[in-house]
Amino acid sequence: MKINKVKYIFRSLFLQGFWNSRKMQNVGMLFTMYPYLLELYSATPKFLKRAIQRNLETFNTNPAMVSFCLGAVMRQEQVLQKVHNNVNTFYEQEKEWVIIRSSVASTVASLGDRLFWSTLKPLSLVLAFTVLYLGQVYCLNDSVQVENLNLMVICALAFAFFTYNIPVLITRYKGFTLGYEGTEETFFGLTKLNWNKIITVLKTIGQVLTLFVFVYGLYFYFEGSVIDADIITKVILLSSFIILSVFIKQWDIPNIYLYLASVLVFNIVTLF
Repeated sequence: MKINKVKYIFRSLFLQGFWNSRKMQNVGMLFTMYPYLLELYSATPKFLKRAIQRNLETFNTNPAMVSFCLGAVMRQEQVLQKVHNNVNTFYEQEKEWVIIRSSVASTVASLGDRLFWSTLKPLSLVLAFTVLYLGQVYCLNDSVQVENLNLMVICALAFAFFTYNIPVLITRYKGFTLGYEGTEETFFGLTKLNWNKIITVLKTIGQVLTLFVFVYGLYFYFEGSVIDADIITKVILLSSFIILSVFIKQWDIPNIYLYLASVLVFNIVTLF
């Protein structure tokens, strides 16, 4: 059965638009799948109704990688459609459908959160700051012309936007194919890629860029300054909070507390 991948990938962009607190992304997933289900079961309204009910069960995964789930579930729906006249086989395959949908969604949610939320989003932000620094854009530098400043800000935003969204689009498109053509041995295409290596490489790039921004920022800020107690205090405070931000996640302390503490400390320091 030929499937218009672009059509269903586009529909999957609305997955979060129907989010609800009871069954999360279930309506969004059904919205994405509905034309496909209608095509499969148009001749058997009773099984179409059952397929709709089946796809309205609780569903939750990472939106950027939902196409892996979409491809796997579509493939299994084909299996159900072929055996719907054999009651026993149908029920067995329907149970298999539930397992596939749940396990792939959970795995994709874990991988997607690590890759996109925890790695790629921060990396895109760091890259934006790197572009600003390399473009010699300093908010406190009166010599920077307004038109140049605006251009570099636009460039930085563009780098951040494309750094995040291009991998998302590639993952959505490639993930659909891998999920649809994959088997249980490859966990529906998920094991085709070394996700841990990808995440490690991206995190390393982010750490290098963060170090560059930090060192380059210190150089610019303190360039030509006389090192005194005030400068040393600021460097120590800034370094301390950066080091704390690395370990705070391991202590299960929300980042908002570190932010509030840093604001409080820096406000106190400015009084003296």
